[in-house]
Amino acid sequence: MFKVLKWFFYYLILELIIIFLFSYIYINSGNDPSLFNLFINNNRTYIVLLIGIIFIPIIYIKYKKMNIKENKINILIFLGISLSLMYNVIGFYFNKLLDSNLYDIFDIKNVLISTVLIGPIIEEYLFRGIIYNEAKKKYSKAGLITTIIFALSHRTFIQIIYAFIIGGVLIKIYEKYNNIKYCIVVHMFSNLVTTLITFILIKLGIIKTFRVSLTNCSKIWLTT
Repeated sequence: MFKVLKWFFYYLILELIIIFLFSYIYINSGNDPSLFNLFINNNRTYIVLLIGIIFIPIIYIKYKKMNIKENKINILIFLGISLSLMYNVIGFYFNKLLDSNLYDIFDIKNVLISTVLIGPIIEEYLFRGIIYNEAKKKYSKAGLITTIIFALSHRTFIQIIYAFIIGGVLIKIYEKYNNIKYCIVVHMFSNLVTTLITFILIKLGIIKTFRVSLTNCSKIWLTT
């Protein structure tokens, strides 16, 4: 199982190292340690960009070395949009049912870079490209195992449920067309539509974002 998950662990280690470097620079610059969480939130874009610049070329090379034959690309934009709409409808009503706020700080620039651009590339090469293909060598239920791991890598309950659904769909797409680019495109458009819907709802005042407490631990998450 370690061989299947090792690249996921490498990603987590890289993320922790980058956050540690940011914390080291921040604290040694004479800044207030109690405001570090706010500093991280304000610099999420740069952290995600750094992770992407380092990790995407590495996993791309690893994926190419696995000698996986791919079919001609066929953009499945409509599927990605449909999945996103489903997620937003379910998420909105789930939020109302719990009478809670599921939305963190919403910075459109950060979300577009991390969630729409970099996140799908990393997640598809990591989960469908590497973890799934490694799992296929040992397990007959490689698709289900990969989908569960992908879902559990997300943060909130509704995100985990949606990640499980879209993760299963992306596995099927990858199995049918054997082209990771299909998965990236579907993932990107799903996240893009979710981002735009959230932005519009915030602007209309239908949903509100909330500030993360400075006493909470800092975490950087790439969402679905």
